[in-house]
Amino acid sequence: MTIKKITIEHVKGISNRTFELNILANKPSLLAAPNGFGKSSFATAFNSLQTNKLSVHEDHHHRSDSELTSKISIEYEDSDNAVHTLEADDTHNTISGHFSWFVINSQIKAKGVGRNFGGRTAVSASIS
Repeated sequence: MTIKKITIEHVKGISNRTFELNILANKPSLLAAPNGFGKSSFATAFNSLQTNKLSVHEDHHHRSDSELTSKISIEYEDSDNAVHTLEADDTHNTISGHFSWFVINSQIKAKGVGRNFGGRTAVSASIS
């Protein structure tokens, strides 16, 4: 099974965006991208998924407009190459019957320090 597309609507900074992906089943996935890409909006959308619906906090609606219906759609391809679409909004969630999710929103940053010793540079790296 391979997740091909994830579409997110009306969550934080995302009005309507489709992410073209190639996520394999039972393999960890990491989302790394530059500032402004939508990583925190993506994480917020999946953190808002509940077993029976998508429950986006009022502070996380796109442009703080709680009248907009937030939605996540997942398009995946099964082992027979058939394509299926699952979705979640404020009334239902068909995603939870097929996929589980866990979001780690970490603020870890790589840090490098260089020191000059008699014309030679020694560098150490750490994560903080």
